[in-house]
Amino acid sequence: MTINPLQHWSTRKKSALFIGLLITTLIMMTVLNTVGEPLVTDPAPVGIVSFELARTEAQAETILNSWNQNARILAAFSLGLDYLFLFAYSTTIAMGLALLLDLWQFPAQVAAALNWLMLGQWLAAALDAIENALLLAILLGDIESLLTQAAFWVAAAKFALVGLGIAVVSLGLFFRLLRNLLRRRPASGGER
Repeated sequence: MTINPLQHWSTRKKSALFIGLLITTLIMMTVLNTVGEPLVTDPAPVGIVSFELARTEAQAETILNSWNQNARILAAFSLGLDYLFLFAYSTTIAMGLALLLDLWQFPAQVAAALNWLMLGQWLAAALDAIENALLLAILLGDIESLLTQAAFWVAAAKFALVGLGIAVVSLGLFFRLLRNLLRRRPASGGER
């Protein structure tokens, strides 16, 4: 039996929370992208994400050397702000998965997998929090192979869970919208 902490909430409540959380997540993502613009350098083509996925000590050091003091301060601020963002995005995706479970009649095994993926979003948030702590340690000068490798693998697991969650929610909601649009479409070939 899979635990679904949102199963007793109404679809209407889940929809309202999903929309509110989605808006909050998109706003926070915009702020993080704006803050992170100075972190985009040749060694870090995707800014802080490049740092998150720096697999070796040498890669992390190259990225850090490409950032001036102000960029490093912005990186630390970005990692701090990410502690709020991780709550927003993980709960948004989890709420989207909970909505899919309400909107579609899935076979039991698929529903169980979606429940686990929903819980996996909060695991992704926990992994993100660990990753941020590792990256802050590296940013503050504790560059060593073990920390950079740990940050890489934690980030990779986080991105896998989040990416799968986003893909499932996006496809599920897209097909639900498409189904609703096709149902509203007037039948062709009728009287004029």
